[in-house]
Amino acid sequence: MRRFAMGGMQVTWAIAAVLAALLAALLLAGIGPHWEISPDSATYVGAAQRWAAGRFDTGAGGPPLTSAAFALVLRAAPRGYTALNAWNHLLLLSGILLAWRLLARDDPRAAGISAVLSLCSVALINASTQLLSEPLYLLLSVAALRCVTIPRQSGGARQAVAGAALLVALALTRTIGLALVLAVAWTSWPRDGVRLDTRTRLLLLGSAAACCAAVAWDSLAGAGYIGGWLRMFAVDDPFASAPRSLGVGALASRAWHGAAMLGTPGRAVLNVTPPGSAWARDTVLLLASLLVLACARRALRGKLRVAGVYVAVYVTVVLAHMIFMGDDDLRYLLPVMPFLVYSVVVTALRGRHHVALAAWALLFVGVGTQRLVRVIRAAHLPAEDGFEIRRSSNTDLEQVARWLREHSAPDARFAARQRSMLVVLTRREGSDLASAPRSANLVAAWLEARGVQYVVLHDEAKGSATATLVTRMPRRFPPVMILPRAGLYRVLAPALPTGG
Repeated sequence: MRRFAMGGMQVTWAIAAVLAALLAALLLAGIGPHWEISPDSATYVGAAQRWAAGRFDTGAGGPPLTSAAFALVLRAAPRGYTALNAWNHLLLLSGILLAWRLLARDDPRAAGISAVLSLCSVALINASTQLLSEPLYLLLSVAALRCVTIPRQSGGARQAVAGAALLVALALTRTIGLALVLAVAWTSWPRDGVRLDTRTRLLLLGSAAACCAAVAWDSLAGAGYIGGWLRMFAVDDPFASAPRSLGVGALASRAWHGAAMLGTPGRAVLNVTPPGSAWARDTVLLLASLLVLACARRALRGKLRVAGVYVAVYVTVVLAHMIFMGDDDLRYLLPVMPFLVYSVVVTALRGRHHVALAAWALLFVGVGTQRLVRVIRAAHLPAEDGFEIRRSSNTDLEQVARWLREHSAPDARFAARQRSMLVVLTRREGSDLASAPRSANLVAAWLEARGVQYVVLHDEAKGSATATLVTRMPRRFPPVMILPRAGLYRVLAPALPTGG
């Protein structure tokens, strides 16, 4: 009977995998090569394009494994954004299915429900059109958890070696992978003077190697991610960023803004932002977050103890990042979404709250389906021009980039904020205006020294010295295209003085 039951579970997993693959194929057919670009995704894709062309460098801007994987895909399909989207979907589906298998050790029914809901989460659907590191990190982190949580008597050294290797890979995918490294080291270390066995030694060695790998790449690439975290949390006190920020009103506003960021886990698990005033919405989301984290504390223990420690560390770091940086993007919580959703589902099932669970699940799936339809529609607006990259948050910038790509010479150089994003959008080389002089008198010489022929000004460049110079000297910098949220200007050589 046990053998038959296990066989039935294998069949269930196989059917689920086929259905998930069909859904992914339909999504891929809907979006094709279209993807939503951001500064982070442009960094990964830009490095992958250089590496696939044989120009290896350490300027990936972050841990290298995502760019390396993209580069392998592009070697097989040069400029193949459809192939990158397919790779993205494969990673997301594999990560969710593997999380299902991991959580099914504790409660198969709750794990199955959680897998279905996770596939409908807004965070995952958004990630399906963003070429970022979260999908690869999701798969690697769940695979590592599966290896390190196998019982000692049946795991053996091979699973420990695989787990250690995956910890190193995690640290080279996203720096926050060190959260799982810390969780593994904390839970693996023997208590009460128990002697270290081979499995524990291998896992601790893998944890140490992962830390060394993260620091080594950070130093080699000059990315400053680890040092940036330390500065952000220990030095850059947001309450003292300016003298006026120490007022009672400013402090209260900042404190409430930080408290609102704490509602992000609640928003991720609700899968929707509640209507109403900002105060009421933030209060509901904060209470939802507290409920989700309380459920996680109860559900992720025993066989899932390592996952419980990992989720606690991961969510703490992500929330700190959100509070300090003011960025509440749901994608940061995507790697732990299966565990957060599972915690709510298993708590509801064990408490026999079936009606509430059914209502929440219907809302969750409905919102996810609506978001999926919007993503597919957005991929084809406009559909006739064949421009595969989207920048929905600033379509004006997308139009400027399209003009540069279609009308400028292949060796033309531009200057813009978020250079990496414009390089991918335009397929032209450029300079980053963030490093331009702060004095308008020096900007012209800076542009000339770098051979810049076009200047792109968008939201992030407003008020800069470059924007001041370009808009005040229309003869030297004649406008090519001026839109509400972006502008393109040609850079002409300075007029030679005429003799009398």
